[in-house]
Amino acid sequence: MALQVQRARGSNALRRVAIAPLGAMTAGTSLAIASAYNGGTQMSAPPSLDAFLDYYDDAHRNPANRAIHHFAHAIAVIGAALLLFRPLVGVLLLASALPISWSGHYLFERNTPAFFDAPTSAAPHAGLAKKVEVALGGVLWSVACLWRSVVRSG
Repeated sequence: MALQVQRARGSNALRRVAIAPLGAMTAGTSLAIASAYNGGTQMSAPPSLDAFLDYYDDAHRNPANRAIHHFAHAIAVIGAALLLFRPLVGVLLLASALPISWSGHYLFERNTPAFFDAPTSAAPHAGLAKKVEVALGGVLWSVACLWRSVVRSG
């Protein structure tokens, strides 16, 4: 089953999907993805990691926005690594990566980042969990894009 991302009629907004916990994702597993619109209906078979990456590619079509996101994701990874050695610098880098990514959506894609979509669950921690999943999914997407470019060039 392929994941479909559609543009709403008369709008530049993409349909958003919510990602199942990325912490449970390992090589060979799939992400459970549910529609965040129209009642949040669950798909019968979870799409593959490739389907998630296709969705993320489609949500970031503008080359400038893609570059901004890759830059922000690199800052976030460096910030996460620095948390062990220079916690204040690490927190500042992590915190700065978010508005950098958001600016790409507002300036180039003209849509709202998935970070601000409502959670698909009513659980008390669902909002925070969704935000973490979106952030980790973005870093995963940047790594996959880098991997694809290395494979294509070599």
